[in-house]
Amino acid sequence: KGFIFGKSDNKKYSYTYSDLYIFNLPNKKAERLTTEERAYDATVSFDGTQVVYVKNQSGKTELWLLTLELTTDNKNKVKNKSLCNTF
Repeated sequence: KGFIFGKSDNKKYSYTYSDLYIFNLPNKKAERLTTEERAYDATVSFDGTQVVYVKNQSGKTELWLLTLELTTDNKNKVKNKSLCNTF
């Protein structure tokens, strides 16, 4: 159980990336879900196992699906990421 939030960071040569994190309520820690992806506008499925989000890549807007798996130590592990559509 937790919530998803976005955080922007300036990296390499002053590029700005926006990545997704999940704040895990049971262990009170934020876990990174994406790395340097320009990801935003995330929505979590009702059962909490999937996250759909928007990603800007090479000037294209893409819709991505991320599947989460809860580990035995109560951490969220990214099980799979797949491209849904490009606009």
